[in-house]
Amino acid sequence: MKVKSEIKRIPIKDIVIPEERVRSWQDEESDMSLRSSIQKYGVLQPIIVRRKGDKYELIAGESRVRYAKQQGIEEIDARVYEDLPEADALLINLIENRARGSLDPKEIVRAIDKLTEMGYSLKEIADLTGFSYDYIKQWSRVRHMPEQLKEAVLVKAIELPVALEIQSIPDEEKKMDAITTILSLPETVTREERLELIRHYYKGLCDECGEEGKDVMKVGDKWLCEDCRKKHEATESVTVTPIKPLVKCRICGETMDPFDTELVRVCPECLARVDGIKMFFAFHMGYKWQELSYDMLTKLAKNKFILN
Repeated sequence: MKVKSEIKRIPIKDIVIPEERVRSWQDEESDMSLRSSIQKYGVLQPIIVRRKGDKYELIAGESRVRYAKQQGIEEIDARVYEDLPEADALLINLIENRARGSLDPKEIVRAIDKLTEMGYSLKEIADLTGFSYDYIKQWSRVRHMPEQLKEAVLVKAIELPVALEIQSIPDEEKKMDAITTILSLPETVTREERLELIRHYYKGLCDECGEEGKDVMKVGDKWLCEDCRKKHEATESVTVTPIKPLVKCRICGETMDPFDTELVRVCPECLARVDGIKMFFAFHMGYKWQELSYDMLTKLAKNKFILN
């Protein structure tokens, strides 16, 4: 059955913004454009609300409402649903904000949680919102991640595909170590390089036999388990020494046996220090993850930056 609605002009003071709703990310240019448009022409496109007693609960259009208030506008055009179930309001909210920009990860996870609690399957959520089933399924898995990994995904410090690979590490201690390592890698390390590190170093994937849980090492451009390495030696008539080369830590200069000589080159003690400095600036001083360059963090670590 089609849900009925109509366009009305309603008082802005009667609009209530619920906590559980999905918001979209807008870049600075789009945000300024919307603000200028409202300042010059007023609100051109109706917001979406549903009636809640003598108030109107906002479904979509929070930015328009906020900027209209700043301009002293007292009434705004709205598409009003008189009798709209909460689940339908959440679905409309997802659809509208998907069309307007990238969705806030925190709130799409919360929306999936709420809709599944209401009895919707992941496939139904995908079908009703227009997202692919795989997309909804992947974001639903964030709910079951360790808190540190979940938070890193929600603030966009770790990409979802990388986080899902970390989540699949069977050993919990290695999983937590992988989270710390990935957060400490410089931005120049690509997604594929991060995935390679997780799959091979932490999950023990052999490129030759395809099995996981092996004690693997890098031979040429492949990661091989001991059995495959021996076969490789026999085929190539080359002896590969199963000892990783010693290198010097980029920060303290001490010789170490790195877990990956191509990507990290930082001893465990300095890696923990860099991670601590990054967390300090992000959570205590308000810096965004992308503002914390690897060069800056390593310089602070080299200069023995003291955490308060």
